[in-house]
Amino acid sequence: MADTTSNITITTYDDTASMATDYGTSGTGFTASHIQIAKLAFGDNSTTTRVSTADPLPISIYGITGTTVPVSGTIGGTGNFRVIHATGGYFSIAGTTLSTQPVGISGTIQGITNGILVGVTGSLNVINNIGVFGISGATAIGITGGRRLNYSTDTVTIYGNVGISGGIGLIAADDSVRVYGADLGDKVLTRIYASDGTTIGYSGDARKVAITNSGVTFTVSVAASVGVTNAGPAGLMVRGTGNTADHPVLIEGTLAGGAVEVAAYTNLPVSVNNTVTIDDTDLIDSLESTSKPLITNLSSIRTNTNYISTINEKLNAGTLQSKITEIARPTLVIGGRKDLTTNAAQLTTTTQIVKVGIHLKSPSTNTDVIYIGGRNLLTGPNDGYPLDPGESLFIECDALGKIFARSNSGTQVLNYIAS
Repeated sequence: MADTTSNITITTYDDTASMATDYGTSGTGFTASHIQIAKLAFGDNSTTTRVSTADPLPISIYGITGTTVPVSGTIGGTGNFRVIHATGGYFSIAGTTLSTQPVGISGTIQGITNGILVGVTGSLNVINNIGVFGISGATAIGITGGRRLNYSTDTVTIYGNVGISGGIGLIAADDSVRVYGADLGDKVLTRIYASDGTTIGYSGDARKVAITNSGVTFTVSVAASVGVTNAGPAGLMVRGTGNTADHPVLIEGTLAGGAVEVAAYTNLPVSVNNTVTIDDTDLIDSLESTSKPLITNLSSIRTNTNYISTINEKLNAGTLQSKITEIARPTLVIGGRKDLTTNAAQLTTTTQIVKVGIHLKSPSTNTDVIYIGGRNLLTGPNDGYPLDPGESLFIECDALGKIFARSNSGTQVLNYIAS
């Protein structure tokens, strides 16, 4: 039985496919046939492009040889249309005197050699700069009437050398020449050059001037705090007003007799030369006889230290025996917490003394490393022992204030307990 419905099914082995068709369309030989519905494509033997909105079907219109293709009605479209004039001729655009809208022209207007001049009637506006060039050997162009040139609206470009000839010249008493600067104002920008051709500089609104001769007096205002910096790699040299070659500097303090108070974090190396006289009465009286407290105590110390040499001999021989009868336990337990930043700080500023040591703990909730150390953390931020979150550390130390700590980033917590 014939398939008289639109669209047919094609079966190939075990696969089937549907083909879009129209059945029974009008036309010669189509009344009882399937007409396939197809899509168009264009291209050459190597490239094929399916027709779509983005890629429309290109169409070329050709006329019969020797005739033109007639086009009538309104032509509309989008995009660019190319208009080409006939070979050997020119493209002519003509308006009408009856129209209220003139034909607008933009761009460059050029004439044709031996062509007809273009006549212009009515008002003519000239915008931008126009160069007027004469012809060699021809009569000069005379300009009369009209308006005069104005510096604010007109620009005149002069090529070559300009000279004044004839009996009329500039007279200093009667004539003047005015020069305008680049900003069209009365100020002409100038530069001052040195003998070697370099530009002489300035600072702000003041010209920099070098003074080579003496005899100049200045009034100078000096601030309360004045800094002195040495430009070279060596230290800043300070000299006194003495007449000797080493120029000693006199330093006086606020103590009695001009003495200078000296303080230091560590012991100062001090040496005493020549003879030192001791004139303290109590000290001299204590050294006079064996009945004085100083002599008596020195004798007691000598007697009680006689065992030291014996202990030393037994230590060297390995024969010293000792018995520990009791270990004194610490009577104090100190616990606390320290919130640390990136600036090194003491664990605590109290002077409490511990006997055994200090346990430090970085909680697991911390997010970065903690550095543990001494006072050197103040000058070397990373010169410490890194303690990761969740780690602990025991330090044998007798004071909490001797421990410094800081965080690597943010605010971190450090717990401690000491005894």
